[in-house]
Amino acid sequence: MALTAAQFLALGAPRRETVQFEGASILIRELTVAERAPVLKCWRENPAALPALVIRFAVIDEDGNPIFSESEAEQLMSQRPALIDTVARAIMQLSKLSGESAEKKV
Repeated sequence: MALTAAQFLALGAPRRETVQFEGASILIRELTVAERAPVLKCWRENPAALPALVIRFAVIDEDGNPIFSESEAEQLMSQRPALIDTVARAIMQLSKLSGESAEKKV
């Protein structure tokens, strides 16, 4: 039986996961198709900014809304690398954009 549009879209809803860091639970989701293009562009052109970008897109509240605005994302660059790298790596893995898989999409 063929899927309806609503059923298809439900299949494509970004998966969520909780990342633990020093006793804190951080809710993340995988990147969307719309977010993938700027992430891949950043990967090529400014890889140092990539962790902050994926965190801005994919760290969410319980309702699924990003917790960081675009203006707040700049502040992420001044945080501890251990926190930023841990969370960004989890988002990239959940989104299947780590290592060689991302290079193939660039």
